[in-house]
Amino acid sequence: MVFALYLLSINPEVQKKAQMHVDGVLESDDPTYKDFEALSYIQNIVRETLRLYPVAVGILRELKQDYQVGGYSLPEGSLMMFLWKEYTRSKDLFEKPDDFIPERFEDEKNQHLIPLRSPSFGIGNRSCIGKKFAMIETTLALAMLLKRYNVKLSNPNYKLSTKVLVTLQPEEEPLVNFEPRQRT
Repeated sequence: MVFALYLLSINPEVQKKAQMHVDGVLESDDPTYKDFEALSYIQNIVRETLRLYPVAVGILRELKQDYQVGGYSLPEGSLMMFLWKEYTRSKDLFEKPDDFIPERFEDEKNQHLIPLRSPSFGIGNRSCIGKKFAMIETTLALAMLLKRYNVKLSNPNYKLSTKVLVTLQPEEEPLVNFEPRQRT
């Protein structure tokens, strides 16, 4: 959630669009699964955040056969590390790969690509069993925050840098102010 709050704070136009979306969907302070399903733009914000800052750094796989990649021959039994951050910021997959553009997940014809474009929870049979719950929880929590608050960085000069521990994390946590929204 910290990466999403950071991205929203430095992209006020996305934050405003998200708040308008939330205002149009959430009628209650007790959101339901139906609300989750209707919060498509917030889901896209979560997906785009995970694309830019994947929780898991990558996956390690043992090759079951000889493999050729990038001009290198890898023999069967070799270990290969697949780095999500390199993949999800590929210019081959995304126009402006380093930009925060939640709308890139809106195109209906690309819905089948969502797992491949945002693989933070893994893909296929080895994907995280809790990915659906995490998506629901994060979407609803973010929607409830955006319903009540504007999000701004405490230090407008803050520049995000990351480190890898077990998961990808900020080097230094961004301090975020939650300013109550003035709604009419």
